[in-house]
Amino acid sequence: MDTNTFSDAIELAGAGLKATDTLVTIAGRIKGLFQSSQPGSDEEMKTLLAELTLQVADAKLANAELKIKLTQMLEAHCIEQQSRAQLDNYRMKKTGIGGIAYAPKNLPDDDPEFHFICPNCYEDGKKAFLQVKSRHLFCARCTTEVPYEPHRGISIV
Repeated sequence: MDTNTFSDAIELAGAGLKATDTLVTIAGRIKGLFQSSQPGSDEEMKTLLAELTLQVADAKLANAELKIKLTQMLEAHCIEQQSRAQLDNYRMKKTGIGGIAYAPKNLPDDDPEFHFICPNCYEDGKKAFLQVKSRHLFCARCTTEVPYEPHRGISIV
């Protein structure tokens, strides 16, 4: 996950805490007005209540933004976990003439569903199918080419 996403979430949490701290301060000032022997003016009370309302709105907004950011982080984490689980179903295999790519662990080489995925994309956490191109396997995603000769010495690395 992106460190900027974490920084944004921390910043939003800080904004929510700051607004909440200000709320507590204003509430204390209002309480002080009610408890003093000389109550404050209506104008002072209105000003404090308006400031209190604004701070409540700021705290609610910061909390809503934080919830959205945390939801996004959770979704990204779930997608990353699913992708990693899918990639765990592959193993390195020799492609016959010196190349190495990833192939499904549980499929025999002669299965119609047998395929290779790009080793570079695999290392990046991506699943990109390799296409046969002459005597190479070609990755359309990153343009990697892996030497390949069909049915010649394909074996597990």
